[in-house]
Amino acid sequence: MQHERASHWKALTAGGVQGRILLASLVNSIGTGIYLGTAVLFFTRFEHLAASTVASAMSTGALLALLTTAPSALVAERIGAQRLLVLVHLTRAVGYGAVGYLHSAAAFAAVMVCMVVLDRAAPPLMQSIIADAFPRERRATVLALRQSMTITGISVGTALAALAVQSGSTVFFRALLTANGVSFVAAALVVRSLPVRPDLRPRAKAGPFSSLREWPRPQYLLLTLGSALLMLYEPLLFIGVPLWLGEHTRAPQALIGVSICVYTVSSALFQPGIGRRIVDLRTTRTWLLRGLAALLVSCGLFAAATLTGPVAATLCLLAAAVVHAFGGSSQSLALWFSSMELAEEERRERHLAVYSLSGTVQRVVAPLVAVWLVGALPRGGWLLAAAVFAAVTLMCHAILARHRSPVAPVPAVEAVR
Repeated sequence: MQHERASHWKALTAGGVQGRILLASLVNSIGTGIYLGTAVLFFTRFEHLAASTVASAMSTGALLALLTTAPSALVAERIGAQRLLVLVHLTRAVGYGAVGYLHSAAAFAAVMVCMVVLDRAAPPLMQSIIADAFPRERRATVLALRQSMTITGISVGTALAALAVQSGSTVFFRALLTANGVSFVAAALVVRSLPVRPDLRPRAKAGPFSSLREWPRPQYLLLTLGSALLMLYEPLLFIGVPLWLGEHTRAPQALIGVSICVYTVSSALFQPGIGRRIVDLRTTRTWLLRGLAALLVSCGLFAAATLTGPVAATLCLLAAAVVHAFGGSSQSLALWFSSMELAEEERRERHLAVYSLSGTVQRVVAPLVAVWLVGALPRGGWLLAAAVFAAVTLMCHAILARHRSPVAPVPAVEAVR
């Protein structure tokens, strides 16, 4: 673990394109952690907004993000993913910086809907930038380090948010919410400085109203659907386990926070090592299957915890959190790499935008699915989840097995340092 932490620091301070991308992710995710830890409490306690208003704004934004996927992809192809991501970050800076000073429910809802839409637009743009900036055998490594930095930043941000909650100061809350907005300015400046050259790859010549034939083929859409289903591994732990642990096991309640912490730290440590080993579609298929094996074991451990006493249940849950982190990290990195590998070079932005729908759909339906799986079906739910993971993984594996990697990858602007 000490070696992994050292490699994280070395990657962050290495400079070049990789170091800048990781720095932007770290700064941005600290702001996100601050927001996640303070926003709902601030709006409901100090601005006296109904919790239903906050939830409705977020849900509406997620639904609108589905509708704006195609337009944002076409704009990215027209002006470039890098330029559009800078505009997205700056708009988020204004919106998130101002949200702490809004006093009406209507103004809050309007701003938050826009922010959620922009939040969903940003990840595929960054993926496209990474695909342009790095050779294909290094992309999974960068994605893994970036995700690890994101986890670290969110953890730091939520710790700062805890100070605001402890103080109960409106000024402190607003200062942290403003800091979240400032973090997007910093991220925009870093993205703007990246020497990305998307002109090194062929571009689509289609106009703004592209035909359906120029959008992803059915196999790519199936991969996107598979990703949405496989990504249920995370809400199962973050949403399902806290509800299920107290109702269906004899483990102590304090284990909820401990298991989530163990999972988060394990994910941050596993991802860089896994990312270095995913370099083509052959290794991608290997890690999909390894991830499946780990998820099957974790689901079995979670189910077994309902049959044992407090000590054994605690050991099962902690072991399950570590194995679940390994399995989820393996599959998510393999799928991210696959989404770039199967995307047509000329229309990469629209392919990645379509793939990002897997995350949007997952955020809409995952909470209900997680609660039903492990709440209504305490042991059978974990076994059903394992069966779904197995079926969907094999489907994605078959899709990747039929696709050949390009012989000559697009040149990268800079070697990863």
